[in-house]
Amino acid sequence: LNYRLDYLTGDSFGFEGFNFTNELGVRIGDFLLLSNSLFTDNQETSRFIRLSSSLIYDRRPEMQRFILGDFTATSGNLGTDLILGGISFSKVYRINPYFINHPTAGLSGLVPLPSDLEVYLNGSRIRTERLAPGEFELRNITGYGGESNVQVIIRDPFGREQLISNPFYFTDIMLKKGLHEYSYNFGAIREDYGIVGNSYGKLAFTGFHNYGFSDSLTLGLRGEWAGSAFNMGSQASFLIPTAGTVTASLSGSYDGKSNSGVAGLLGWNFQGENNVSARLFVKGVSRDYATIDRDAARMKTEYEADAGIGYSNQVLGAFNLDFASYRTYERDATRAVTASYSRSLTNNINLSASFRRTLAPTAANECYISLNYYPGRQINLSANYRRAGEASTETLVLQKNLPLGEGVGYNVAVERTDADFYGVTGVSPSVTYNAPHGVYEADYAWLDTNNGNSQYSRFSASGAIVYLGNTLGLIRPVSDRFALIKVGEVAGVGVNLNNQMMARTGSSGTAFIPDLGSFNYNQVSVTDKDIPMDYLLSAKMKYISPPFRSGSCVIFDAPKVQAITGTVSAKIGTEIKPLEYDEVSLTVDGKPVTLQTGTGGEFYLDNYSLGGTDGPDIQDMGCSALDKAGASYFKPGNYKATVNHEGRSCTFSFEIPRSYEMILELGQITCEFPPSADSLQPLSHGDK
Repeated sequence: LNYRLDYLTGDSFGFEGFNFTNELGVRIGDFLLLSNSLFTDNQETSRFIRLSSSLIYDRRPEMQRFILGDFTATSGNLGTDLILGGISFSKVYRINPYFINHPTAGLSGLVPLPSDLEVYLNGSRIRTERLAPGEFELRNITGYGGESNVQVIIRDPFGREQLISNPFYFTDIMLKKGLHEYSYNFGAIREDYGIVGNSYGKLAFTGFHNYGFSDSLTLGLRGEWAGSAFNMGSQASFLIPTAGTVTASLSGSYDGKSNSGVAGLLGWNFQGENNVSARLFVKGVSRDYATIDRDAARMKTEYEADAGIGYSNQVLGAFNLDFASYRTYERDATRAVTASYSRSLTNNINLSASFRRTLAPTAANECYISLNYYPGRQINLSANYRRAGEASTETLVLQKNLPLGEGVGYNVAVERTDADFYGVTGVSPSVTYNAPHGVYEADYAWLDTNNGNSQYSRFSASGAIVYLGNTLGLIRPVSDRFALIKVGEVAGVGVNLNNQMMARTGSSGTAFIPDLGSFNYNQVSVTDKDIPMDYLLSAKMKYISPPFRSGSCVIFDAPKVQAITGTVSAKIGTEIKPLEYDEVSLTVDGKPVTLQTGTGGEFYLDNYSLGGTDGPDIQDMGCSALDKAGASYFKPGNYKATVNHEGRSCTFSFEIPRSYEMILELGQITCEFPPSADSLQPLSHGDK
């Protein structure tokens, strides 16, 4: 259960409002129930609003998602985004972030001798392989978006080299050949979302389906319907290896009355190997073109156009030049040209600047310059200047980034605006504290204008109540998923997520961390130097890949070191002599254990040796193994053992008392051998 409370004040810290936002999530197996709501209380109204509720089921191997309830639905380019209450079925590739759904480079060939292969991408080595004689095939060579040069060097045992160059254009907007991407959504349209909690309108359908016909061509259909109105069309993406990617869409609509319309778009994007980029986008919409979203029709676009070029260089910096034009059927066209530049002056100083010339409907100039300084320790100091027309604004900001784990972040901004008829000076400090059990924030703003001054403040507290593995926890808000960490029964152990300190274990050896990412592999580790010397740590790092909005138990077994020691002797008649260099067999918790006696019959056995590595990893047992982590293998009680010597065996028993001592001294344990016709020789391994 995520929650957030906001208390708002105005001048003289007078009450302005109170908000309570919550999000409830319950996962049972592959099913996830999510529901969120908002309570608002201010000087005008007091109301409770249910925002959305949904039941989600992910088929992770197939990368498919079913949703029953409220969800955001899209119908692709030239369509609309709506919140529906109904059912949704989609192909969601991010369920498996390690599955590559876009085209990749590859190479196949034949080598007559055992050879070494090296793959280079734009001059950087990314892969090495050892090839056996015969055919070989390289697959899934991936790179950053844009034009790239893939080079393969094959070197045989005698030093002969073969160089193969393969230019390739990497992009993630294309589907790999044979792959599908789709979303089908049916339900009632949510109306006045965020204002009314349970207002639903007409039944509607939205959907799209794309298919990779080849690595260079992806085609798709899209559509939406509500009442007697509908909208449908096609969309396509093309890859031109030396010239970039092209996207195109064409759709038609009928508003359910007597009007029909058409819309289309064309886009081109290119990212060159030499750090040159260019783009072009054009969209046109007829007056009667309609989507099923009522709000979208209030400000209907007539056309959009955007074009830009860019160049980046580590020495010179990055340059961009853009032209944009936009027009609706209700307003005149807006046209503007923007030039921007950014460069790192030193390792911790960055400069950025831009100039915008508005050409229509009214000519105007706007310039902006910013200098950022990073002294270290997550601190950033920036100074900005902006001038638009006759108004100028200067801003100075000091910021400390909030750590992922426990810690403090803050932001202090001072801003002044001067214009012909008004002036504003403002100071707005804020501080946020990531505590072990929540996040606490305080924001304050003070403004001085020509009409006097005013102030505003907000005090917030947020967190989550989680339950997992019969353990209840109060933690910071869970943005995606969380984990319960168990490190035996050891308190004060640092718990890290992707090498970032997140929490410390409590008195029971447990800690919650709230910021894991779903589907990706998360590296969870513990600070082994925090483990006392008399404890054994099974592992200090584990990787988990959890499902969407879930909780996982991550167990680091850490039993306290305990050893038993003593001597074993043989008794025949009245004579007692040590059993030296013989094997003693016993059973502990159903597991056979063998130990070797030494000089004088001495033996030693610790719980580390007794635990072994043959059994299942306690981590694989999930949350059901929480009570097993840190358990001692030496349970108090009576144990039976057998010793064999020169063909003769003897069974004896001994008692292990309840103790928390590191070493248990059991003393002398005597095994009485049955009498024999021969006298007993000194029981020494050397006598054999």
